[in-house]
Amino acid sequence: MKALNLENQKMHLSQKLSGICGRIMETAGIIDPNGEPAAALEALRQLKRRLESTRKELEDYKLKITIAEEKQRLNELRVVCRKFWRFLLRS
Repeated sequence: MKALNLENQKMHLSQKLSGICGRIMETAGIIDPNGEPAAALEALRQLKRRLESTRKELEDYKLKITIAEEKQRLNELRVVCRKFWRFLLRS
């Protein structure tokens, strides 16, 4: 009886693992009806690389936005300074 129960638990866990592997691969855009754990692990590695790449891209964009905002601020200051100098020179 215990052996049968253990076998049922193993089968249930195997099905859960297969389902999890299948969902991982689906998320990674890999179509594999078997849902092999090794393939799922590789899919996780691919997802991790994509995530790291996307995170770096996001940081680059944030930095570019900051630089663009600072350039705009400096341009605005230049305009104000020019106007101020023109005012002083006329006085």
